[in-house]
Amino acid sequence: MQVLAMIESHMIIGSRIKSNGNRGRAGRLLLSAPVLALALVNSVSQIGCQSSDTLGSNVTGSECTICDSCCADDGETLALLATGQQESYAEGDDGNFEFGTTGESERFQSCGDGTVLDTATGLMWLADASCLRTNGGDFETDGIPDGHVAWAEALRFVREINAGSYPACAAGYDDWHLPNARELESLVNSGQAAPNEWLMDEGFQLVEGGAYWSSTTYSGLSDTLAFVVDFQDGTLSHVENKSRVASSVLPVRQACGDGQPAVAATGQFESFADGDDGGTLSGVAVPEERFVDNGDGTVTDSFSGLMWMRDVSCQGSGSWEQAMAAALSFNRNRKVATCEAYTAIHTDWRLPNRRELLSVIDFSQNEPALPADHPFANLDAEAGFWTSTTYARNTNMAWYLDIATGDVEEDAKSNRRYIWFVRTAD
Repeated sequence: MQVLAMIESHMIIGSRIKSNGNRGRAGRLLLSAPVLALALVNSVSQIGCQSSDTLGSNVTGSECTICDSCCADDGETLALLATGQQESYAEGDDGNFEFGTTGESERFQSCGDGTVLDTATGLMWLADASCLRTNGGDFETDGIPDGHVAWAEALRFVREINAGSYPACAAGYDDWHLPNARELESLVNSGQAAPNEWLMDEGFQLVEGGAYWSSTTYSGLSDTLAFVVDFQDGTLSHVENKSRVASSVLPVRQACGDGQPAVAATGQFESFADGDDGGTLSGVAVPEERFVDNGDGTVTDSFSGLMWMRDVSCQGSGSWEQAMAAALSFNRNRKVATCEAYTAIHTDWRLPNRRELLSVIDFSQNEPALPADHPFANLDAEAGFWTSTTYARNTNMAWYLDIATGDVEEDAKSNRRYIWFVRTAD
């Protein structure tokens, strides 16, 4: 039986701020458009909401609406966001299937108050993606007014926004945080050659074609490195040194009342600085018993509703085109490759898209960056795995995931990467 998870009540999403001791604001957002839905018992679906309303006059000028099903509770199966890639470059690729939920028709709503609401995730973003550059000169420690700061200064800037020191960057709220790696990556549209330009078309302002800090520390070098997302192309990487004055800041807040935005938590529980990922713990918590070994060479992820091949290496490595062809061949003849203990009879295996593959990553781990108790076999802890998602800036390249770190980067399709199959669980 499929059970749809809905949050029934109208949810308070505004956090009240006092200005000069006599002003405040709070708001209530309701939904009208079909957006991301949550499903239980190994099912992922998409629906439209049953009721709608607009923000009341208590939030001046706001025109946002939000669906209750944008928000989630811990332990629920979470529908993954589509990558945004709609063009197909090979049979069975990301653009061919377009798996995942999407709010593309009206995904982002400009609220008229300096914020942008993502109706696919329930996250509210500051519209001005360069607000630090125009308002936070005190944080420019290198003397260059470019909005680039070190990681600790990025966290401190958001804390100062919440304290009322930078009202132009607060939009009337006092519960902003630096986005974690998954929240920041959720803004990437893999169908766009320039994600920053696409975001500006969707209502954001002054989005740099460069790196933005996440609040997520790289667990392999926790004193030194943190994850960034580069909106020039959509790369997610851990290579940025925390002390380097090189990345920008885009604050985010939850617009889900007592629920969580429909983005998975990163798995990082240890805090390395005030206001970081391990301190805010934003996102839907992963169930304790997430992976189910089905005893037939497959593993079901109860959190995403995906089924994975248990033997990670049985397909070997190959070019991107070979990886795409391998899935088609295996579905026709499952003896093409010998996979450990594989007795299942599924004929709908595919190469995972960028977000499907990223969904298995646990950012508290490294080499491999998978949950410590994962049940997968024959895993090379430093391998790179192809996704079915083509790199939009150069379609001779595709995205791959570094299983050692959780990085998502591009590589020439002619190069060799490991091949790991997935399917949607029944």
